[in-house]
Amino acid sequence: LHVAKLTGGPTSATRLGDGDTEQYGGAWLPSGDAVTVGEQPAGNGYAGAATLPIASGSSTTLTPPPRGFDQPLGWSADGTALATRSFDGTSSAAPGRETTVVIDAGQRRVVSGNGDIIYFGWMPSGAKR
Repeated sequence: LHVAKLTGGPTSATRLGDGDTEQYGGAWLPSGDAVTVGEQPAGNGYAGAATLPIASGSSTTLTPPPRGFDQPLGWSADGTALATRSFDGTSSAAPGRETTVVIDAGQRRVVSGNGDIIYFGWMPSGAKR
């Protein structure tokens, strides 16, 4: 994964992470100092999404699914919860079944409802339902 600042003159891309596996999605932390991406499962059959700092430091892996991989969708405004699409397959070529999951404080909560679940963002605080 490479990121580049697109304003303010000449720029060069910065490589984030050290893996050469497939990466899925991308969700910026509200602070703007890191991005979270999903990664293809390794031999163990599962992979948690990884938060990669922009400036320096090591990545942080979120609580992984029991099988498969996550595609980050978006962080909550306070940066404490991440909405993801979770797949129980092995790669984008064989994704398996999809569920919508919120990862919060190390816990994975499946979002369920009647019909398809479509993520389009977090409800602003103070908004009426």
